[in-house]
Amino acid sequence: MTAENDSGVSTSVSAASPATGTSTTGTSLTGLSGTVVGYTTPQGSSGGNGLSGVNLSVAANGATLANTGGDAAWGVNWGTWQGGLALVGGSATNGATHFINSTNLTSAAQLTAMPSTLVNASYSYVGGPAPTDHFGTQGAINSLRVGVNFSTQTITNYAVNATVGAATWTGNGSGSISSFTGAAGIALSGNCTGCAGGGAPTTNGTANGAFVGAAAERMITTFGLNKGNQAISGAAYLSR
Repeated sequence: MTAENDSGVSTSVSAASPATGTSTTGTSLTGLSGTVVGYTTPQGSSGGNGLSGVNLSVAANGATLANTGGDAAWGVNWGTWQGGLALVGGSATNGATHFINSTNLTSAAQLTAMPSTLVNASYSYVGGPAPTDHFGTQGAINSLRVGVNFSTQTITNYAVNATVGAATWTGNGSGSISSFTGAAGIALSGNCTGCAGGGAPTTNGTANGAFVGAAAERMITTFGLNKGNQAISGAAYLSR
């Protein structure tokens, strides 16, 4: 199969296992190094909380794997655990759990040694599993672009636009590469048009990610966004 970015550039993708290097013995997934995860956890009586993280343990807990894909040339795999309440980092979830990983991550040394001719880079969405809200309803990533300054080691602009059901979500943020690739992630804020409550209420959330390839030619990322007790999460594969 193929996935296209916003410019119509396609990349070959193939059906993937849950995550390269993982074990699915029983219902536990192990060996998740190099993986970013987007998921929702319960909030209130019927709401959700959209979250993102790196290298988190995942237990299927009755969920089944769907929306698998990847890019074998870059060691990338993605998918969604749905139809059950997967456990992420030991915490209960609702909706669905998205992951994307690579066996060809850019090392910290490679990131700091990027050539002077590549100070600024822009990454655009090329594929990944469908994002979902806290009910597990599938939607679409309309656009996702990430600007990077390798000289200052910063994410200069992370901008995601996704639609699930009648709601269109936006999230924007920036921060250090170390935060983006680490447990903290970078903070997102934006709007949700069509969310309950009317208007375009403020959203907040988090994004994590990692670079792929010796020269950071690709990126993998997950995000979670919240508005009140409404939430979405997603995973994406990007190319520069």
